[in-house]
Amino acid sequence: MFQPTNTKIAIVGMNACFGSYSTLDAFERSIYEGHLLEIDTDNAEPLSKKEFDRLTKIALEDAAITPNTNIAKIVAINSAEELDDSVTIDSVFDALVIAQKLLEDGVKAVLVAGVDGEAVGAVVLMDYEVAKRNRHKIYAVIDRLGISSTVKAQDVAYLELLDDKPFEDVKIEKRIHNNYINPNRSCSCAVSSVNNAGYRGIAAEFAGLN
Repeated sequence: MFQPTNTKIAIVGMNACFGSYSTLDAFERSIYEGHLLEIDTDNAEPLSKKEFDRLTKIALEDAAITPNTNIAKIVAINSAEELDDSVTIDSVFDALVIAQKLLEDGVKAVLVAGVDGEAVGAVVLMDYEVAKRNRHKIYAVIDRLGISSTVKAQDVAYLELLDDKPFEDVKIEKRIHNNYINPNRSCSCAVSSVNNAGYRGIAAEFAGLN
């Protein structure tokens, strides 16, 4: 497995489909309003390649990626038909590390997606400097992969939990929590979790980036 580097990654496109929440807007609204939707990924019908292609095409269009662009696809699959021309992995972190390496090697953009039954989370990634230079829409920037001692709790404004563990049991979240419960501090940090909203599996890991 590749090791993370210091190359910044920009999220330039995205899409999500979780059951009846079949568009990114509907999914985001469900999270904002706290609607719970449990998807039985073990018994769900496998997502068809045609439907996967449709959903990821929307993410690519959102990123203004044209059909002839040199892109790579990385997919984490729990339940889906076999997909062509894609690398399959086990976690969102693995996908980001591989995407980072591909972008450094000259790939224009990387589509990373997670599939669980009828649930799909997908994002399109580009090298941050390239995306900025070409004036792409940028949803967010991934400055660093992995836990870094240079990240200070007071610099974190938003935290997305990708684990079902209690808040205090997750190492980096605990470090940040310990800084923010100090009554003498005036800073604040928003905390959210797609998993705790009822979404489970590998697709939820990718949806956490949305």
